[in-house]
Amino acid sequence: MVELISKTPEKTKNLGEYIGKNLPPGSIIILSGNLGAGKTLLVSGIVAGLGIKARVKSPTFNLVHTYPGEKGNVNHFDLYRISAQEFFALGMDEYFTDYDINLLEWGEKIEEELKKDYLKITMENIAEGERKIKIEAFGEKFNELMEALIKWS
Repeated sequence: MVELISKTPEKTKNLGEYIGKNLPPGSIIILSGNLGAGKTLLVSGIVAGLGIKARVKSPTFNLVHTYPGEKGNVNHFDLYRISAQEFFALGMDEYFTDYDINLLEWGEKIEEELKKDYLKITMENIAEGERKIKIEAFGEKFNELMEALIKWS
């Protein structure tokens, strides 16, 4: 586990870019935290780190936005308005391929159902513009990324 404090939106986005540059193909990332914690900002950094030039916005009403990339798509989900049962009934897990990157805001709703390795990033506002960010890896797929994050932080 890696814990760090981000004191600026720029540092949060830079963390996302670093994560994006070091993600293995087929990654699933759960983004957990209250409203306004910076989940979408972190996603914009991850997308940029993957070399995708796109304006990232929360897919709250669409459920998923897909950003095409050279190494695969980035699928950005927002599960705020749906349950785990609805997520799977809609076939959203079919996006989970061996090459696409899947970023799930409010993804803790489906965490118990995940059968693949995944990364969980929990964000918490602790002061004006300041966030505590906790990154946990479940499975061995993210060992190299976690080692790199320890050095980065």
